[in-house]
Amino acid sequence: MDRVREWAVTCFYLGELPFVPGTAGSLGAVALYLVAALQFEGWALGLVAGGAGLLFAIVGIALGHWAQVHYDNRDPRQFVLDEAAGQMLALVGVTPFVMGLARWKAALAAFLFFRICDIIKPFPAGRAEALNAGWGIVLDDVIAGIYAAALTHLWFHFIVGGGQ
Repeated sequence: MDRVREWAVTCFYLGELPFVPGTAGSLGAVALYLVAALQFEGWALGLVAGGAGLLFAIVGIALGHWAQVHYDNRDPRQFVLDEAAGQMLALVGVTPFVMGLARWKAALAAFLFFRICDIIKPFPAGRAEALNAGWGIVLDDVIAGIYAAALTHLWFHFIVGGGQ
């Protein structure tokens, strides 16, 4: 059972990479999104990404305490399911709004904004980290994902110009 949990919280062992495991977890979510974009478009793609993000968050919260004990760390670096959840939420927030844009461009922007928000932890993400077990591990990334979705949306609609 521990192997299944490891597999889940490390996102197929991406979290076991020797450096930048959080970035690897985010990139894994972006890859999953781009594969889903081959089958789904618009609101359907947004629902798939949102469902995946919600599922990742729920599983991450549920496995948080186990991961803390297993890895003997309050916020284990191997635990990247939280990054995958936050990254998917960053992607779901922009998908319906950038219809005329190549998916990889939206995914790249959402990835960059998510990594920035995950690192700087804008309010209340930093405070969410202090919560117990899985809540503290996951909620800061969920909040970072929401910020990243908003920033990506603003980027394409007000800076780049209408998603073109």
